[in-house]
Amino acid sequence: MESPAARDIVLVGDIVEDGPSRETIFDWDNPTWPEVEQVRAWILSGGRKAEVISSVRQFASEAERYQGRIVLPLWRGGESRSRTAIVPAICEALDLTYIGADAYAQAACQDKSLSKHLLRAAGIDCALDIVVHSDESGSEALERCRKLQFPVVVKPLYSACSIGVEDASFCEQPGPAMDRAKQLFEQGLGPVIIEPFLRGEEISLCVIESEGEIDLRCISVFRDERGECPFAERLLTMSEKISADRRWMIGCRHTDLGDRLWERVRQLIRFLGPVGPLRVDGRICGGRFVAIELTPDIHLGLDSPFLGAFGAAGISPASIIDAMIRSAPANRIGHGRRGGLSLGATARYGRRLTGKE
Repeated sequence: MESPAARDIVLVGDIVEDGPSRETIFDWDNPTWPEVEQVRAWILSGGRKAEVISSVRQFASEAERYQGRIVLPLWRGGESRSRTAIVPAICEALDLTYIGADAYAQAACQDKSLSKHLLRAAGIDCALDIVVHSDESGSEALERCRKLQFPVVVKPLYSACSIGVEDASFCEQPGPAMDRAKQLFEQGLGPVIIEPFLRGEEISLCVIESEGEIDLRCISVFRDERGECPFAERLLTMSEKISADRRWMIGCRHTDLGDRLWERVRQLIRFLGPVGPLRVDGRICGGRFVAIELTPDIHLGLDSPFLGAFGAAGISPASIIDAMIRSAPANRIGHGRRGGLSLGATARYGRRLTGKE
């Protein structure tokens, strides 16, 4: 990957104050000022200038000013299901270079059920799920829920940062699962996805893509004081994620999972198109990786699975940010690389679903 000429960076997000509370539940997914200033410092250490736009609305109103710069979208919060796609879409409309997945890939990954179709098409295992689109679904949703393998996890279809994931999200019977779904709708967190709880080590496949290939990769893990995964038999809840009293840390898994899995991640990237940084979150079940969700809207805090794992692997945050920046121009020239399933891949996937392959 060739290094482009140094260009200034524009950090864009609805930035919130740090602290033990937020104005809305969705603000837990927004970047805080300390996090943004740290990212800015890493950019400056690489010899680039960085400007912070602390409101997506402000960026939308003056985006044409940023021609010739590289936009780093930090906005992950807000109630809209399209929230992670908004800044990339503005950039695409104005032909601005930006870092990360485009509007299509952001929207596809935000839907935790839809994204599993892309994962399966790439040959990556996923658990079955159901989606409850309305709190009035009633008996019909309950009957679909009964067909799942229990226990299950009940969580918002679109939210990130484990918003809506608490101890009550772990349900061992269909009745409590539907009760939890109703609670999430009452909190404004619907639609809801219900999927089997996967027992096993929770990990993330972390990559930085450039020109359709994996430029950097590592495997993020959680470790307690005994060096074990604390979530192998339980959920990582939002309350635990934001707790100031964490009893675990982020590490890097030094035992690889084999070239075949990484080749499937490459295939996934070809379906999605340019993504830059990407996490494939899942668990090790019976010795195999089973994916749960895709995360292209990367949290860039030091305590995040992405930066934390690369840091444990000996790669500095400044180097990771630089790799993300260097991937952007190659991905965006003419927006020429559109992802998506080819006709042949779609046919093969259809045969796999019907068991006729």
